[in-house]
Amino acid sequence: MTANHPIEHLSALSNSLHAQWSDRLREETGVDNGFHRCGGLYVARSTGELASLSGLEFQLRDQKIDFEVLDRKQIEDLEFVQSYPDALAGVQRALALTNESQVCNPHHISALIAACKKRDATLIENSEVTAVEMDSRRNVLAISAAGEVFTPIISSLPAARGLKRWLGTNSNCQSCPCAARW
Repeated sequence: MTANHPIEHLSALSNSLHAQWSDRLREETGVDNGFHRCGGLYVARSTGELASLSGLEFQLRDQKIDFEVLDRKQIEDLEFVQSYPDALAGVQRALALTNESQVCNPHHISALIAACKKRDATLIENSEVTAVEMDSRRNVLAISAAGEVFTPIISSLPAARGLKRWLGTNSNCQSCPCAARW
């Protein structure tokens, strides 16, 4: 990933750490969030989908995300297609992303809630976050629709310096463990 933008950097970092986080959640909470690297298959059947897939291909190259363009034979050999032969109907082009992963969202949320409760975190339910602001110590805060200010949600995450810059501050944050990388 190019990491030209803090969100891209955060995305690349989280993708590389997601398996570790899932293992840690399972160890700490006993809840398996169903994480697994299943790969991803993106197909195009129509002219519009073909254009969209081409755009995705450029984006993946730009972000240095591994993928493979599959030919017709490779598509036919996929286990999924062998089980569901109609899935191949009309496919003009396909991209395979071997590192794509997924979690079972309800299980993942349950694991996160359990981990927060173990740390005596205060969970505020049913409160929409309508703004993100910076306090005087340059911590990123969440503001609810009711005007409640949530305690710092970002302070020394590896991407914090870039996120703070993206939010409009020129922080010279030295507390970030990887501030030198920015």
